[in-house]
Amino acid sequence: MTQQAPPYYQAARFANKAKAGQVYTPLQQIVFEEDCDLSAYRLKITEGWHVVVLGERPNDQLHQRIEALLTHGTLATLRPDVLDYLQSRRAQATQIAPWVERHLDVPDE
Repeated sequence: MTQQAPPYYQAARFANKAKAGQVYTPLQQIVFEEDCDLSAYRLKITEGWHVVVLGERPNDQLHQRIEALLTHGTLATLRPDVLDYLQSRRAQATQIAPWVERHLDVPDE
């Protein structure tokens, strides 16, 4: 049996929705402009607001740019259920189109 490599993802936790947005917006732009197979998410989970980049491992330069932006928050490890959920969403979205965007208005409590 071959062990599958863990998925590439980088995540950070932020104090609130606005602070997460300050990092999510440029990351989303990077994912759109660069030659990469990544998805960017801003979501609220139990531990607070998070920004996550998930997908195929990018080249080292792009990886470093992603890490540099995420260090504006606290680097985080996602719970397995959250990671599984995001991987599932990503797989569904890639079946729809090369670029899929969905935004829900979630209040910053």
